[in-house]
Amino acid sequence: MFFINRSLYTREQVDSLSRINYGQIRLAQKPVKLYKYYPDTVSLESGKNHSQEALEHNTVFLQDPLKFDDPYDSTICLDQNQFYIERLKYYAELCGFVYNDEWDYGRLEYEFSVFLYPKAQNLDSFLEAFKVKGSNDDILDLTHHNFALNMWWAFINNKGQEDCWQSAFYSALSREYTEVQKNLAGHFRMACFTTNPYSMLMWAHYANSHKGFCIEYAFPSFDDPKDEHLTFNLFPVVYSDERVSVLKYCLMDMASSNVTEEVLWPIYKYGLLTKSLDWMYQNEWRLISCDDLLTDKGKADYTCTFSPITKVYLGAKMPLKRRKDLVKYCADRGIPTTCVAPATAQFAMQDCAGRFVNRNCLLSAEQR
Repeated sequence: MFFINRSLYTREQVDSLSRINYGQIRLAQKPVKLYKYYPDTVSLESGKNHSQEALEHNTVFLQDPLKFDDPYDSTICLDQNQFYIERLKYYAELCGFVYNDEWDYGRLEYEFSVFLYPKAQNLDSFLEAFKVKGSNDDILDLTHHNFALNMWWAFINNKGQEDCWQSAFYSALSREYTEVQKNLAGHFRMACFTTNPYSMLMWAHYANSHKGFCIEYAFPSFDDPKDEHLTFNLFPVVYSDERVSVLKYCLMDMASSNVTEEVLWPIYKYGLLTKSLDWMYQNEWRLISCDDLLTDKGKADYTCTFSPITKVYLGAKMPLKRRKDLVKYCADRGIPTTCVAPATAQFAMQDCAGRFVNRNCLLSAEQR
């Protein structure tokens, strides 16, 4: 099962979604507003309240996805054994070794090692075997060089041992596999939004157990050229109970530095944008920046100016003094505020609409 904006799709439908098709879904199903929860706490690292800065400067922080709470976030699904086999075949062809497609990994590894053994007596000749003759692709040449170098050092360090070649192949292939897994997340940073300012779970997890606040933003305009950098990089998340392998596309990506959207989009779609069904309650939208593409100040400060703030929701457990300060701050800038409080007859959060639900809910007419 696959869900986008709570609509059900089949695997075949998601597979067929091009970037343009996905853009059409964004346009047809875009919400009127987006929301982002903030803890309203002082960072131990910087000593700053980044939540307050987001409110003051109308910016969002583009986070490293490796720091997200989901261990699957921005990872790609690759069969490790199949990756090893396909890459071993790739390097065998590169070195001019003719193999039998029916060989399993063990046989391929053994026969290829016999072929490489004479060249492994000298580093230069070994590296030369992995070069593409007449290549003008520096990035691809570097990939081949690094693989051969990692393999040769592992071979030398284990030379004389029965499994020296197995260790050499494993060392080089495992490094490549790890790099491929890390590479996707390493080049992207994200800001995450939702379509619901009343989620109890999100108030608890992302707004400091209801002591923070939630900012409401106007959805970026698809018709306004100044919002193009936002709308072009803002996507609804795909929720699924299935992880889709993108091995074919990763291998194509590794075989050339001149990759196309046809290759990158499936990796993007099933890596950066697909999450477990467990997270579907978030109905998340993601603003995705490749490296510092969207950042205001480059890599020194991963912030991005976002759409106008249209409202601020104050958490049910926000301290009284902080609540008063934020209400006044927003009022001075013409930003509406409201308190979010527990409902009476059901387990749900709701806009208290200025009612005196508890002593902390002090949104009088003067404070508005």
